[in-house]
Amino acid sequence: MMTDYKEIVDKIKRNYTLKQEIQEEKRINYERALYQKHNKLEQLENEKRKLKNQYTIQGDLEENQKLIDKIKNISEEKEKYAKENNIILEFTPSYNCEICKDTGKVKGAYINGVFDMRGERPCVCYKQRIYKEAYGSYNVIDSKENLNHFDMKHLDENKSLEMARIIKAVREYIIHFNEPEKTNRNICFLGITGAGKTKMCKCICRGLYEKGITSFLATFSSITNTITTNIAQKKYDDNKRLLEVLTNVDFLVIDDLGAENVTEAKTEKLLNILEEREKYNKVTAFTSNLDFDEIKKVYGERIKSRLKQNAIICNMDFADYREKNITIVK
Repeated sequence: MMTDYKEIVDKIKRNYTLKQEIQEEKRINYERALYQKHNKLEQLENEKRKLKNQYTIQGDLEENQKLIDKIKNISEEKEKYAKENNIILEFTPSYNCEICKDTGKVKGAYINGVFDMRGERPCVCYKQRIYKEAYGSYNVIDSKENLNHFDMKHLDENKSLEMARIIKAVREYIIHFNEPEKTNRNICFLGITGAGKTKMCKCICRGLYEKGITSFLATFSSITNTITTNIAQKKYDDNKRLLEVLTNVDFLVIDDLGAENVTEAKTEKLLNILEEREKYNKVTAFTSNLDFDEIKKVYGERIKSRLKQNAIICNMDFADYREKNITIVK
């Protein structure tokens, strides 16, 4: 994992610039190949450019209108020729992110406390790349995880039905995310190793990403290790940024809770994160091989209460099948 934040940001910005340059080069090559094959189109385009160069804002209104009419006629002639010859005039770029068109920015930002469409803010894809490169979060951008990919052939009929119920609940969770009256709730996945808990969270992250919603998924041990390392290396600004991310990201997943060596300091960090997110009405998810009684023994009643409060709890311990593997805790 890279640790120099400025280096990471510069690298990501260069990557976006490179993507735009590649698309522009593809557009130029497409246009060049099109005009080489259809000289008529090139002639019309050259004529159109000459007329545009003659147009002046402060020029004679009547003359300018004549130029506008001529340009319009040429455009119509180009379109007619293209239709007759089954030609696509405009290059169609292929973007990694359709939201920002691979610029890393979207329209609209808060300026002096007021939302202004003239401003720009980072796109969800830009934030996710920062989370991945700087803090080791799950790579949701390149993820292919999908709720349709769950293989239930190894489960018996009853367990398959319960898994289907969980998948349905998760699908609804993604659809209605950020609707307070429906799913503005924490979600927990409990059960044995290999039951699909982390995979389920990755599916949520991917589904939310497609809606322009940020997520951060990492094991609690990796989070605490990063914080400890930053303190040892006196990278206090890095820690501050990480804690801001953990507090402000739309959907935080603390993976494999209970697998780390638990200390009082780590428990306090976890509690602080949960309390801050609760303060800002942010949703938190977690996966664990422990049940809530075991979580209480390891982390204490406060952590257990924070995790369980107003949560959707999915029990995925299919090796020890219970009558109900998903319950809604009010």
